[in-house]
Amino acid sequence: MKQISTLLPLLALTVVAVGCGEYKKNPVSDLEQLRAHGRVETQKGPDAARVVTIEKDRPVYKQHTTEAATITSDYVKIAPDSHMSFNEEQESSYKIRASISLPHVVMELTAKNLPKEARLEKSKEEKDTYILTWKPRLYSLPQDKNMKIISVTFKADIKSASSPQELEKLRSLVLEKKVELSLFKNQELPSELTVAGLEKEVFEDSEVSFTVTAKVPATDAQTPVKPRLVITYDGVNLTAGNNYRELDGSRHVLPGNVEYMKDGVWKFSLKFDTKKISVQPQLGRDGSALAHADGTNVRMSFKVLSPYGTSTPESLMQLKIRYTKPTPPAESEKPAPETPAKKEVKS
Repeated sequence: MKQISTLLPLLALTVVAVGCGEYKKNPVSDLEQLRAHGRVETQKGPDAARVVTIEKDRPVYKQHTTEAATITSDYVKIAPDSHMSFNEEQESSYKIRASISLPHVVMELTAKNLPKEARLEKSKEEKDTYILTWKPRLYSLPQDKNMKIISVTFKADIKSASSPQELEKLRSLVLEKKVELSLFKNQELPSELTVAGLEKEVFEDSEVSFTVTAKVPATDAQTPVKPRLVITYDGVNLTAGNNYRELDGSRHVLPGNVEYMKDGVWKFSLKFDTKKISVQPQLGRDGSALAHADGTNVRMSFKVLSPYGTSTPESLMQLKIRYTKPTPPAESEKPAPETPAKKEVKS
């Protein structure tokens, strides 16, 4: 518009002068001047943007730079690690990368709605990187729930910029990233199962006290549901190289009490009873009673279940119950019943 408005008066004057016959200059030279003037006008570019405010009933014009006027949230990048999941009683850390592509701008990453025990710290090794660390306390989740989603907002807090206008513009933008933290029950398996006090050989007609201990993570003395000890017979009674079967030893175990020790360790007190519970005869590979056996070989497996359904690996124990009472002879060794003598009948 500026170029057209300038050219119209000049063209009008030229037409009038030519029509009156008083214009003596070379028209080619005048045309070159017009073109040069037009080039100057087109090279001026658009006017700077202005904002009008009112101060005491008079307008005040403030110039804004083009750079500040075009700043958007695209300049800021907040990129957390994907799948940020945590377990009770276990510490985990994840990275959040936060950067801004504008020079001379100082930015700090903050977080809203972080759990109480969580920490957000700037990495000492990696530039533009923050570390989120959290060790959820025990019972962060209710007993009847195995998972919870926590919504957290990471925000770029602009501390300084290259100009007041740039700082004002950046602070007016929404520079946030919402993420979800997944909280689970402790997934660590119970471990360190130990049987103490029960030897490889026990005597018939006795009661032997023994204990089973195991470490059960995410439990303590206040745990509403205590861990359980399970003792089973796997039924694998034939072992290569043996001429006998291993029978069920779990039938001799009498349950006792369970108590919490410390650091997640639980102790189960039990008895192995061969006094009230009779000992089965030793069987051979074919399932018949084994002659001349001096004891019965038994086997049983132990495992501890946590309140959350996880368990220790099964621990197999094999032992021999040595006889202290006379054993009945095998059927093959029993003497044949006597045949009653025939009576002579006199006629």
